[in-house]
Amino acid sequence: MSKIGAAKVMTKTGPVWCHYSKDGETIKLRRFSEGAIFEVEVEGDEIEAFLPLKECKQLIRAESYSVNKVEVWTKILRKLEAKVTESPKDSAGSSKKRTPITVPITYLRQFYETMKLLETATWVNLAKFYSNAPDSLERLWKRSRDAFVSYHNDDDWGRGKTQPPPLAPHRVGDISSTNEFTEFLKQVDNSCSTKTGYSFVERELNPRRTRLGVFSDKRPATKSGAGGIDVLLKSGVTGFPAVGEVKVGDDKNAYFALVQAMTYAVELSTPNQLSRLKRHSGDHFGNLNVNKGKVEIVLLMVNHTKDDSREPVLKMIKSLNEKNYCEGLGKVLLIENHGENWISHS
Repeated sequence: MSKIGAAKVMTKTGPVWCHYSKDGETIKLRRFSEGAIFEVEVEGDEIEAFLPLKECKQLIRAESYSVNKVEVWTKILRKLEAKVTESPKDSAGSSKKRTPITVPITYLRQFYETMKLLETATWVNLAKFYSNAPDSLERLWKRSRDAFVSYHNDDDWGRGKTQPPPLAPHRVGDISSTNEFTEFLKQVDNSCSTKTGYSFVERELNPRRTRLGVFSDKRPATKSGAGGIDVLLKSGVTGFPAVGEVKVGDDKNAYFALVQAMTYAVELSTPNQLSRLKRHSGDHFGNLNVNKGKVEIVLLMVNHTKDDSREPVLKMIKSLNEKNYCEGLGKVLLIENHGENWISHS
């Protein structure tokens, strides 16, 4: 008789979801991580070479089922999370299960993920295309926002554990990484907020972070909290939140930064999401009107090198600001430093 179950095992790179079965001396371990399924079959306890068997034996009993389907992994993950998470209680004190939240996958999100596979030269060509066809970019925004407007999540942003922040340089010219810049804004900021009009709120916030979530394509949303906005800012003029995308030195280019920022901004721009931001960042956005509020975008190009996408991006930014067709999107800026001085382009 075979033994069947599942385990959530924490590794140095994050959680790995495992389905375990044993029939006689044969052990099969299927690992699910970042949308991919890997299967290992060994005799006896040699499985220890792949994952601690002790943890795998802490099983959740389940019926026998095929584990090569995303729907099955969704069921496994729900059971595992239900085991480690305290169930909410109603007014009578009885426990009740939480319905998994569906996390929409927007067109901008898909476009951004695809872009990461392309070469810089392709990014430049795409920048030139969209600078001459701004309607296409606006359609990407509209279709993405329409897809995300139904998403509702009252949980906080739940930032995971991060590496200790670096010491912030006292001069902008000495900044060599995104983390150094965000810590500069947080710890030093001698003139950046004053000259740009944007102040620091938070770092590494992911708008679609969802506990017990399921993506709209049925994949478990275990990676919904990974990555995120480099730095969340607040506009001193409008009071709106702003997605700050930071590129330092030769780190990618302005076009990549714009697509990345629009991906996060559209996921933050809905009334539900602005309400969530207001609830959990009330010190900064307590007076935000969630039905009329917008999300701004600030591309922060710090000590940046030659960038062939810069001019097409400036053309796109000008079009977005002048036409103002993207619902929920406020002002878009590219801000760059020349030494210790900051120059804004809109």
